[in-house]
Amino acid sequence: DKDIPIIRSTACALDGSEMALLCRFTGKDIALSIEVGCCRKCGYVGYIDKPTEEWISTFYAEVWDDAKKKKIDKEVQRRKQKHSVPNPEFERVIKVLHRWQGYFPKEKFLCDLGCGYGGQLKVLRECGFNKIIGCEASPLRAEVARRAFGLNVLDGTFGDPSVQTTLRELAPLGLIYANNVLEHVYNPAEVIRLCAGLQEEGDKLVIAVSNQIGEPTWCVLFCFLHLNSFTHYALQALLSQYGYAVIDNLNTPNEICVLAEKKKEIGPMFPERGSDFYVAARRKVINYFFPHHARPVGKLFWCGRESDDSGYLPYFGNNIFTQLTENIRENMLKRTYGVRREYQGIPDLPMKGNMLSFIIPASNFSEDKTPLEIHFEGPIKLLYR
Repeated sequence: DKDIPIIRSTACALDGSEMALLCRFTGKDIALSIEVGCCRKCGYVGYIDKPTEEWISTFYAEVWDDAKKKKIDKEVQRRKQKHSVPNPEFERVIKVLHRWQGYFPKEKFLCDLGCGYGGQLKVLRECGFNKIIGCEASPLRAEVARRAFGLNVLDGTFGDPSVQTTLRELAPLGLIYANNVLEHVYNPAEVIRLCAGLQEEGDKLVIAVSNQIGEPTWCVLFCFLHLNSFTHYALQALLSQYGYAVIDNLNTPNEICVLAEKKKEIGPMFPERGSDFYVAARRKVINYFFPHHARPVGKLFWCGRESDDSGYLPYFGNNIFTQLTENIRENMLKRTYGVRREYQGIPDLPMKGNMLSFIIPASNFSEDKTPLEIHFEGPIKLLYR
């Protein structure tokens, strides 16, 4: 959309280092391209070209979750019903409490950064934390959390002046909890700096983000609300810049979850010897689009939403044969894996789940060159859900 204001920065959002080009999107309008970069120093991956911070904030406030279409009363009832029984959605916060509850002082306030509909805060309150507060960028979600569960939730992003004013009145905060939030924020370094200003030595910070090692590539590249993709080292190095030391973790190949403590002094962070974050990120992207060295000329690309399974189908134009081939493949995948697959291909293809419309010309790819260029047949299309 030409009306979306795009700004360009090649600096890593965590440490300011120059990012290396990882991938470029081009479309029908050859004057516009979107580039994705990777920081060689820490492994951070993010958009070089992205909407302005003001546009992103407005999007979360007005468009995210169809905020203007949903009816508050109906959503309040739906959330009450959803959380009236044990919910697997909150297994993480229960794991965190089971492992680290002894670290969290109940005499100080706990803040859930980006608390959504309030489900995690509700669990924390049920576990005996009475001094709790949340902040949420979506006015719809914040209002539902207040009305459904009687929670103290502030409207606005963590960096909003009004939110910071209220939190400073409650500081020092004994625990700040951010579950799958840093992927979405415009400036993750600024968020950690603000956290440090609200805590004192010994206070704790729990952060959970997707782990770049196992994060689906479609999410890293095409989900434009996931502005940031982290390696464990990138997150640890970011925390150390503002006086936090990671003292424990619940990391998995798909997720990074760390417990950090505010320290009086902390030494510098250095990457592991021999690590080359850019090479690893580039290899992952290449393997995703070219599994088994496939060349996608005249073919339809399919991929998994929950994994990097991918491949190509023959494409014979917008006809019934292509659709039948897709249906057979989809049914086979469901039987074999039991998970959802998406298809990306030619515009207006009558296929359920067709999210993106692009072709990757073989001429745009060479293993000894960068960037990998992905050409959309129409305009560049990125996802937000």
